[in-house]
Formats: sequence, C-alpha cells, structure tokens
Amino acid sequence: MFRETQHKTSIALCSTLTVCLVLFYMRASGADENERSEQTPSLKYSYSKSRDGITSIFPDSDYLSSIRNEKLVSALHWKPCCQGFFDWNLPELSFKISNSKDSQTYLSELVINITDITINESPVLIAEEYFGGTVIVHNEGWGDVSDPRLDFSLDIFNSPQNVRLAHVTRKLKMQPFSDNARISLREYLPAEVQNKYLGRCGEKIYGKIVAALKYNEPDGRAAIFRFTSSVNFGCPPKPYVPPSEKVYDVFFRAGISPITIRVPISQLVAEHSVDNFIVRVGADRSARFKFSAELRTTDDQVLEAGKFVLDLFIPKSGKVSSQADSQRQGAVHRKSADSPF
Repeated sequence: MFRETQHKTSIALCSTLTVCLVLFYMRASGADENERSEQTPSLKYSYSKSRDGITSIFPDSDYLSSIRNEKLVSALHWKPCCQGFFDWNLPELSFKISNSKDSQTYLSELVINITDITINESPVLIAEEYFGGTVIVHNEGWGDVSDPRLDFSLDIFNSPQNVRLAHVTRKLKMQPFSDNARISLREYLPAEVQNKYLGRCGEKIYGKIVAALKYNEPDGRAAIFRFTSSVNFGCPPKPYVPPSEKVYDVFFRAGISPITIRVPISQLVAEHSVDNFIVRVGADRSARFKFSAELRTTDDQVLEAGKFVLDLFIPKSGKVSSQADSQRQGAVHRKSADSPF
C-alpha cells in the first residue's frame, strides 16, 4: 500500500481543531495479487501541492507515460471479457482531524464544492493478443480515434521448429473507432503458407508483429501508438464471464459544474484525540475536477479541508456505475475493500 501524509492545516475558525489530508493508493480491484499478470498496466495516483495551497492529484502510470511519449509497448495477453486491462483503483482522500479541546466534537457533514470540470477526451490505446490471427486495439480513453492508419511488419514462424516462413509489411487505412478495432492478419499471409499451415485453427504457425498506428485525437492533434504483439492463429477458448462487484462512495458527474455535493457523515472526535475517515472519489468518465472541501460539525463550525485539482482517469472497461450518484452517495459499507465502485 502506498501511503503518504500530505499536509496539515490549522483551522482559522477553530484553532483547537486541525485537519490533516492523507492521499494513498490501494491495489486495484479484481483478482488476488498472485493472480494478476505482471504484464498488466498499473495505475496509482500521485500528488503535489502548490504555493497557493492547491493539491494537484494526477494519474501515475508507466504505461500511460510510455504511450504518451509514443514508445513501443507490448500487447497484453488475452483476458476473459469484463475483467478490464488496468490494475487500478479510485483515488482516496483520508481526512484526519486532531482535537485538542477539552470536549468532544461531532462531524456531521462533508461539503465538496466543484468549481470547474475539463473533460479528458484523449484516447488511451491498448493492444491485446487474440486468436485466429487477430490483434485487437482497445480504446480505454473517452475520445474517438480518427483517421487511423496502420503500418506493420509481420514475421510468421512454424511451430515447434521456430523457423521463419514469411515476412510481410503493409500499410492499411482503418475505420475510425471509439471502443476497439480488430486487426485480422490471416489474409496477409502468403498463399503457400495459408495452404500448407492454416486450417480452421492454425496451431502449426505463430507470428510476431511490430506496428505503428497513426491517428488523430479529438482536438485534431496527430498521435502514434506503437506496439508489438505475438499473433496466435489458434481458436479462442470458451467464453467466461466473471461475477461483478460494486462499491459506492462519492461520485462526480463530468461536465456538471459548479455543483455542491453534500455527503452525510457521522464522525466523533473525542477530546484530546484524533479521528480518521476516507473519501473515495469516482466519476462517470475521465476528467479534471477542481474542487474544495470543508467539514461541518453539529455545532455549526466549518473546517476548511483543502483545495484540489484532481485529474481522474476512468478506464472505459472499468467505468463506475452512475448508481453511486443517485442511490449510494456517501455510502460506507463495501463488498470488497479493493474494488472500485
């Protein structure tokens, strides 16, 4: 678990109460750590604080950094549907309140004032090894991939001798896509290889592809997604649909601001003691949220709890249920402590 103390602020309205913010990262939802592939991209959140007191929170991922810098990345191994591609979780803000008074204090409400939202529409591409000579490019971002053009080189080997049978290069113009694009490579094999090695399932051969997918982002900027992948010509396994879990905390709706979210809380800070509670933030899509937070007590004290700029990345394959906004806002019981909403 990643845990760091962010800052401690004295409260002007009540000098004997202080609020300390702790931002930490817990491992992603889903399978046990031993079951997670080492190849799975991980995502945590890092933060920094500016001189004007604003805490900036942003995704921290080697994979996101690699594709942003157009570096070559490896395709992920095929996964059963609905499992998602990122080892991730939602950011959690942990508020610690120190009470140095001679009387206990009851916290009754957390108030979050969202002042501005910027939608993040950048595509986030991931290549997946599939079957039948197919590689799938998934878009985990929220903007369309426009004018995609694929340049690739493909080497074909026989199995188990591992002798190269063919080398193919192609330039293809693809259809724009929002969610995913399938790249079928069987048709680009030389006729002699198809006739000798390919039946309904081509277990006797395999391939390796190195590709550059050039495309335009929603704002018109040119981008390149570079990837390499093994190519499996065998048949896919039987489909598998795992059970799902949902967790609810605080839910932001991208595109709706300014808005005030009132989260009912019930926290008792005993005299000369410290209390702690966590706010986990989810949203319906990737966006940057500017907001402030304050705590209110039953005797009408207001404790300023900080100003934030949160760059929230929500993978499309693991997006948070909107039920959290209307039905579960502020809920604290969870099916799994490691699951997103």
